[in-house]
Amino acid sequence: MSELWEILEKSFKGHEVKTKIIRYLFMHGLGLTEKGRFRCGDIEIPNNKIARALNVSSVTLSHTVKMILHDPTLAEIFLNLEPTYSMKGYIPKYNVLRIHLKREEDISKLISEIVPKFDNLVRLVVHLKPDNNLEVELILKTRSK
Repeated sequence: MSELWEILEKSFKGHEVKTKIIRYLFMHGLGLTEKGRFRCGDIEIPNNKIARALNVSSVTLSHTVKMILHDPTLAEIFLNLEPTYSMKGYIPKYNVLRIHLKREEDISKLISEIVPKFDNLVRLVVHLKPDNNLEVELILKTRSK
């Protein structure tokens, strides 16, 4: 996953505002349609809403979208990017256990050994933190008391 962020950073090196845009999109799981429209899952979000939220010009936002869609690697990332959810506000109430992992070897072990054993009781969420560090969140549904 850190390799993915390196691809994004390299593609926008020297473009501070465009880097801010892709970071925001990535952190919020906001993808693009093939027509260059922003989406959250299947819901399209007007470009002016994204520009306003980031306090950037619509022109810069449009240029960023064009850069993404004209680069096959970036296009693949953002055409397939999906939103995730966070349960941090209501974890205790709904009998779920939340575990944070930061070391890559722990993340690899989690994905290869632990998650497959729990089938649909597990949700794995990956967050890119503002300092470019990844945080993996494992959410495990526990038995009711």
